[in-house]
Amino acid sequence: MQDFPKTLSENTLVGFTTINQVWAAYSPVKNSPSDAAAKAASGNPSHSATASELDVYEANCRMLQTLGAQIEEPSEELEYNGIKGLKLWPRITWSPAFALTFDDLASKIDGPGLRVGGDTTMVIQAPDLRIKRLDLNRGALVIKGPRGAEITVDGLVVENEGWVWEAAEPGGRRGRRAGGASKDHGAATGQPHRARGEDSGGV
Repeated sequence: MQDFPKTLSENTLVGFTTINQVWAAYSPVKNSPSDAAAKAASGNPSHSATASELDVYEANCRMLQTLGAQIEEPSEELEYNGIKGLKLWPRITWSPAFALTFDDLASKIDGPGLRVGGDTTMVIQAPDLRIKRLDLNRGALVIKGPRGAEITVDGLVVENEGWVWEAAEPGGRRGRRAGGASKDHGAATGQPHRARGEDSGGV
């Protein structure tokens, strides 16, 4: 990529387009926690597991906001693995079988009918799910279903204890940071957390 301009003649016109790399398209996992912290301290993107997972949540939330959903945005900045200024959006994920493109998402979620609180988690693993009206005030909601099973969420209100978000210290020991949810893979990949399931809603 960087070498392509070197193959062009001297008078060739070259242009480029920049986008918001944080949530729109580009957030690779390629640096160790220590290297990532150093890059972040110098004002550059950390390109780490710590930040990239959080970027996925933000990207998903912003796509839903574009559809008209009301998503509570984070009000404070956090620090994990020596990286400051991180923001913990609602932990919303869906499988590729549910939506691969923005058009897929728009066809399955009625944006204005979706409201999501800040301390929440939603996991969608149902290819033929349709969300018309959902109020996820607090806690966790997991929706699962096989392909071909048509599931419609219309008028559901969710409020439960949810899942606990905890910082993982080096070696896999848990810290005391709480507030959300994620998968239990922190120690192996350099992720800043572990999750412990409590009471959560399921469909």
